[in-house]
Amino acid sequence: ADLPIHLRTDDLYAYYIDLISRATQRIWLAAPYATRFAIAPLDRASKQGPLDVRLICRLNLTDIVAGSVDPLALAELVQSGTSVRSASAVLHAKAWVIDDVFAMGSAI
Repeated sequence: ADLPIHLRTDDLYAYYIDLISRATQRIWLAAPYATRFAIAPLDRASKQGPLDVRLICRLNLTDIVAGSVDPLALAELVQSGTSVRSASAVLHAKAWVIDDVFAMGSAI
């Protein structure tokens, strides 16, 4: 089947927030940075209903010290039912699947 391709050049973060707020099935996210600001929408979504919420991020001491990852925010995600995994190698991709929408980008 042909998949529609939508190129967005406007505010990607607003688009990301909109998709997450309307999700009904799944939110799968891969991102190198997991700050409280970046993952707050996932936390809200995981508390709102029966969604399959997953996050892959870098989780190492260097990123924690640099402020790129907030381990306390990740712990809250896990407590709310989100599956959180650490990338075993360098992760620079930003990609997500929200329901039937797949997106990949260089920034959100």
